[in-house]
Amino acid sequence: TLLPTIIRHGRGLSWFSFVAGGLICLITGLSYSKLNSLYPSNDAEYSWIMNVLNFDKERDPKKTHPGVKFLANLIIWIVVVIGLLTAATVMVGQADIIREYVNISKPLIVAVMLTLPSIVTMLGNKYATSLNQTIMILVTLTFALLFGNGMISGTNSAENDYNIKNLDFTNLLKSSFITIFAFNGFQSIVQLSEEAEKKNDVPKSIVSSVSFATLVYVLITISVISLIGLNSAAGSVSPIGSAFGVNLGSNGKNVVNALTIAALTNTILIITMSRSRLLQKLAVRGIAPKYLEKITSIQKFLGLEKFTNNNNVSNENNRDKEKTIPINAIITLSVITFLLT
Repeated sequence: TLLPTIIRHGRGLSWFSFVAGGLICLITGLSYSKLNSLYPSNDAEYSWIMNVLNFDKERDPKKTHPGVKFLANLIIWIVVVIGLLTAATVMVGQADIIREYVNISKPLIVAVMLTLPSIVTMLGNKYATSLNQTIMILVTLTFALLFGNGMISGTNSAENDYNIKNLDFTNLLKSSFITIFAFNGFQSIVQLSEEAEKKNDVPKSIVSSVSFATLVYVLITISVISLIGLNSAAGSVSPIGSAFGVNLGSNGKNVVNALTIAALTNTILIITMSRSRLLQKLAVRGIAPKYLEKITSIQKFLGLEKFTNNNNVSNENNRDKEKTIPINAIITLSVITFLLT
């Protein structure tokens, strides 16, 4: 969706706009990583503000400056609201695409597509992570296919410019500013800090995800321009669909729609995982409703735990069945997201 506008400003050096945007996000990511290493908490921004800016703490550990507390509350609830609005927007967009193929009401599609990642998240991190990895592998392989097609069938490869000296600074500012939106999401990793196995897992994840995303976006941009040319890419509603269409014809749009549905499902999965942990932590802090504080297992939540015999299961294999899932928070997020749509 963003690509036509980015190419309109960046032209042959549009790939560098993603490099610039990626570097800006990497600086933010390194800041998140540093703060996370100091205060590894699921309520990330709230803990950082309360600890870093609370100068009264040095004189009296129990005292918090009212201004600092207000700022921490304001910022963390902005994070929660952004997550809810993002999820609702994603669900509406996903439903619109699905309705191109099936004649089902939009609310029903939203309900079904919202329930799936919510249930997976309630089953445990092992299942949510497996679904996340599967979707991302498929999406990445499809983009690799696009890049391969660009290298082989790209008749407009010369329209890509690799000479940095030709950069127009004003256009670079416009295009790279837009690319930053495409990187959004890496910061949500900090809301899984307390469940990371090692302290440096979260910083490594942030840096590697931003770096990998930058590489993928650069290759996609080069491929699209190579396959359909600068003017077509800048004027197309779906330049990636048009690029796939060079070899797949009308099915190019179907490939992109399938990719979009899969990627948006993954987005909802990550938002549900991260924001539910955040809400649970805020309840522990006393700034969210008390019932959100509860963590449990899906087995106990459904009343099935008494039928489970774990005598022959090792502690290592049984780790994921422990009562660590904020199911109340997950359900609450899903209901609010549905209402917002």
